[in-house]
Amino acid sequence: MCGNAYRYATGPVTVGVRWGSGTLHVSVRDESGVLPSPTSGDLVLDGGRGLLLVSRCAQAWGSRAAPVGAGKVTWFELRR
Repeated sequence: MCGNAYRYATGPVTVGVRWGSGTLHVSVRDESGVLPSPTSGDLVLDGGRGLLLVSRCAQAWGSRAAPVGAGKVTWFELRR
């Protein structure tokens, strides 16, 4: 997620990390309004497997429009 934000997004990128109640919550905010979606994970392509890996490793993940201003927030959670 962070790599894609730095590679494709315009403007600043903000990464947030929060630990509480046995859950690690990581969020990435950027100014792009395009919401990400997992791809098939084709091994021939140079990229496109990031969200596929996140969806398989994380207990939960998602993306939504940023609460203030333009952009989006993509996040995932890992439980202890």
